[in-house]
Amino acid sequence: MIGQSLKHFFTHKFAWFCLIFLVSFSLLLSLFPPFSTLYISPLIISVILGMMIANLLPHQAHLLKESGVLTISTKQILRLGIILFGFRINFQNITELGSNALILAFLVVFSTFFIALFVGKFLGLSKSLSALIGSGSAICGAAAVMAGSSTIKSNEQEIATAICTVVLFGTTFMFVYPIIFRLNLLDFNDVFMGVFTGASLHEVAHVIAAGAAISDEAKQSAVIVKMLRVLMLVPFLILLSGIFKQTSGEKKSVFPFFALYFFIVACINSLLNLPEILLTVLNWLCVFLLCMAMCALGFHPKQKCL
Repeated sequence: MIGQSLKHFFTHKFAWFCLIFLVSFSLLLSLFPPFSTLYISPLIISVILGMMIANLLPHQAHLLKESGVLTISTKQILRLGIILFGFRINFQNITELGSNALILAFLVVFSTFFIALFVGKFLGLSKSLSALIGSGSAICGAAAVMAGSSTIKSNEQEIATAICTVVLFGTTFMFVYPIIFRLNLLDFNDVFMGVFTGASLHEVAHVIAAGAAISDEAKQSAVIVKMLRVLMLVPFLILLSGIFKQTSGEKKSVFPFFALYFFIVACINSLLNLPEILLTVLNWLCVFLLCMAMCALGFHPKQKCL
C-alpha cells in the first residue's frame, strides 16, 4: 500500500513536470521563426505538441491522463487563465473608439454565434460543436473555444475540431486582409480597415499580425475592437449556459462564475494604475496557464485522428 502511494506521488509529480516542460518549450518555440514571423500563438503550438506526444508515446500519455493532471489543467487551470486574461482589458483605451465600436462588437459577437448555430445545423454538425466554432469565431479563437467548452461540457473531440477550424480560417485571413487593403478592394482607410480586422479575425495574435501588416493606426484600432469582443465573453458565456441548460433539460444551472471574475479583473486593471512589469508578468502567466490547458487537451487519446 505504501509502495502504491509512493508510485502515485512520483507519477503525479512527473506528470506536472512533463506538462510544464512542454508548455515552456511551446512558449520558447513561439519566440523564434517561423512561429514568431507568422504570429503563431503558443496556445496552438501547445495543443499540437500534446497531440504529437499522444500519438508517438501513447503509454506515457495514458499515464499522464491517469494522474489527473490533464483533468485539472482543462478545468481549474483553464478557468484561472481566462480570469487572468482580463488584465488585457483596459476600458480607457476602449472608449477611444466611442459607443459605435461597442455596438459593433456586440453585433459581431452574437450574430456570428447564432449564424454558426444555423450553419452548423444545416451541415449536420452537433449543436455543441457548432456552438464551440461560433464561440471561437465570435470572440477570441482557441481561448473562447476552451471557455465555451467549460460552460457547455462538450467532449474533447469537438473541442479539438473547433480549435482547428478557427485557427485555419483565422490564419488564412490574417494573410488575406493586408492584401485586400493593398489592392484597395474595400476602399477602407487605415483606421477603418483596422476596425474591420479587429471585428472579424479570431485570435488576438491574428489581429495584431494583420493590423501591423497594414499600418500602426490599423493595428491600434484593430486591437481595441478586438478587446471589445473579448469583453463580450462575460454576457456571452451567461447566454451560452442558459441555452444549453434549457436544451439539455438540466435542473441545475452551470453558471460560468469565472466569467464574472474575468470582468472584475478587467475592472481592476482599468481602475487601478498597475505597474507595467506586473501586467507583463500576469499576461505571461495567463498565456502559460492557457497553454497548459491546450497541451492537456492535445494529450487526450481521442485526438489521434487529428
